Amino acid sequence: MNKKFPIVACLAAAAIVIPVAPATATQKQSGPETLAEHLMAPLSLALGPGKSVFVTQNFAGTLDCVDDDGHISNIYTRDKWDVSGVETRGTTTFFVESVGAGQGMPDELAGYLKPMDRRYAPVGR
Repeated sequence: MNKKFPIVACLAAAAIVIPVAPATATQKQSGPETLAEHLMAPLSLALGPGKSVFVTQNFAGTLDCVDDDGHISNIYTRDKWDVSGVETRGTTTFFVESVGAGQGMPDELAGYLKPMDRRYAPVGR
C-alpha cells in the first residue's frame, strides 16, 4: 500500500506540470507594434481617449488622432506653422504651435499653447 501512494502522487504532479509547459512555449513574443504608417516627422505623441493616440507632425503643421485600427483623423491644421508637443490631462488635450525665428530673427518668433476638449473644440475662447 505504501508503494502505490508515491506512484499516484507522481502521476498527479505530472498531470499538473505537463499541460503548463506547452502553453508557455506558444506565447506570442512581445515587441514594438506599428500603429500607423505614412506619417511625416511625428515628433510627439500622447495617449488619447480609449485606445487612440494623438500624433503631431511638426513641419506639416498637423495634430492627428490614430485610432486602435490605425485610421488617422486630422484634428487640427495650421498652414506654415509648426505643431508639436501634444499632451492630455483629464479631458483636455494641449499642444504647441509656433512660427518664425528660422532665419536668425527671434523678434518674429510666435508660439502658443493651445487647449482642446474631447470634442476637439478650442477651450476658453
